[in-house]
Amino acid sequence: MVPVMVELAQEQFEIMKKRGVTNILEDCQELIGQVVGRVFFGADFKDYRIEGKTVPHYLNEGAQAVFMATRSVPSLVLGIKFINKGLIKEHREILKTNADWIKFTDERINERREQIKKELAENGEIRRKKYLIDFLIMNEIENSENSFTNREIADEFSTFYLAGMDTTAHLITMGTYYLQKYPDTLEKLRKEADLYLSNPSEITAETIAQMNYAHAVMNETLRLGTPGSRTMFRVAEIDHILGDLQIKKGTLVCTDSISNNFSPDYHDDPFVFNPERFLDENSRTRRAIKKDGHVFFPFSSGPRNCVGQHLATIESKLILGLLAKDFDWKLRDGYQLKIVMKFMHAPEEDLVYKLTPRKRNFK
Repeated sequence: MVPVMVELAQEQFEIMKKRGVTNILEDCQELIGQVVGRVFFGADFKDYRIEGKTVPHYLNEGAQAVFMATRSVPSLVLGIKFINKGLIKEHREILKTNADWIKFTDERINERREQIKKELAENGEIRRKKYLIDFLIMNEIENSENSFTNREIADEFSTFYLAGMDTTAHLITMGTYYLQKYPDTLEKLRKEADLYLSNPSEITAETIAQMNYAHAVMNETLRLGTPGSRTMFRVAEIDHILGDLQIKKGTLVCTDSISNNFSPDYHDDPFVFNPERFLDENSRTRRAIKKDGHVFFPFSSGPRNCVGQHLATIESKLILGLLAKDFDWKLRDGYQLKIVMKFMHAPEEDLVYKLTPRKRNFK
């Protein structure tokens, strides 16, 4: 899928270049939404609109609406299932969005199912399973008693899409902020990008894997500007003791991973953006992580860790590298970063850059 990522990135960059300005989060959501749609469905989402909006834009608005609704007074008092009754205008809009989305995914799944059946009829097999949906549909054909329904496939995609699109877009967004704030770091990333990304047609997963400095930039961004400040809440099923804490049955529990990221116990100068801390084996950061892997675990850990972390890593390194190679970007004078909790841990005020094609640009 790397050639597809490169192609879609170049297309989005052309749009940004013509504008001369970018709300980087929105542009990254659009780009990564297109990538995830292609990886899962094999569909070019640029060709589709829902209620006149692009698919990434439509889904992001829907996710924001659900997030706000679950934290509204009616939901907190009456429970989240109250949304399903549609008694409030905002809830009716959420239910309509959901219905439109189910209709859209049904159409895409049925399209792909017919393509696969045609290929099976003509060739007796699918020459190559290209997309995630292909595996789900083949499982349905080969094992009809234990297969996914269209709705279940849509739910799988929604999880994959929203988790992969929004988190990765926020990661890249925060990466651009720190790169413009620390010009020396940007120049080091540019040198690496010029080396490995100079010829778009030759970019592969293997070349991206060699971009160690980009990987360090990604990790340092996740340390200082992670989109996920904590793990998902879980409910204690029994009374038990965790360390010196007594946890009662029914208690909501989550891990506040972000506090480790700013602890001087684990990091030298913890409020300074310094990717080298992840490259130097003798740094306090590397020594702390070697001693305890849970000092830094941006993609969670254990058997329920982030299923999309490898895709997110490739996307982040590639897009940040290509941005550094192709552009200069500048925030408005006086911009002050303030992180708040929205759908993600994110800047309160959008990062809007003046964008200039980089003069020294290798082809």
